[in-house]
Amino acid sequence: MVQLIPGKGSGKLKQRVLAFLGQRHIRRLYHSVETLAGNEGRVIVRIRLASASGIAHVDDEEEYDWGM
Repeated sequence: MVQLIPGKGSGKLKQRVLAFLGQRHIRRLYHSVETLAGNEGRVIVRIRLASASGIAHVDDEEEYDWGM
């Protein structure tokens, strides 16, 4: 489990973090994303466990939007 803490503020950084996590090639790397109702400044990402064949493969040919 990874906790990302973009803070409360205006919410723009949290929106950007969630948009990044919503990209198809990134979604393959985690199990779920949770935002807690009582704590708007925190995002919890549950990472997938590596299988016997390794971590989920990301195609080299895909174009990445790292949000930067």
